Amino acid sequence: MTVSQNSNIKVHDVAEAVIATTQQQPTPEHLQKQLTAAVAARRAARGDGRA
Repeated sequence: MTVSQNSNIKVHDVAEAVIATTQQQPTPEHLQKQLTAAVAARRAARGDGRA
């Protein structure tokens, strides 16, 4: 949800982009940046380095 809100893209569009990576399609750069930031924030919130 964070990625969708921060990138101003609907959740189902974010999901489609993530699923497309399983078919060897690249994630759009703006979404990749948001996904990377969201994973880093989640890891930091957990405090154990795991997603």
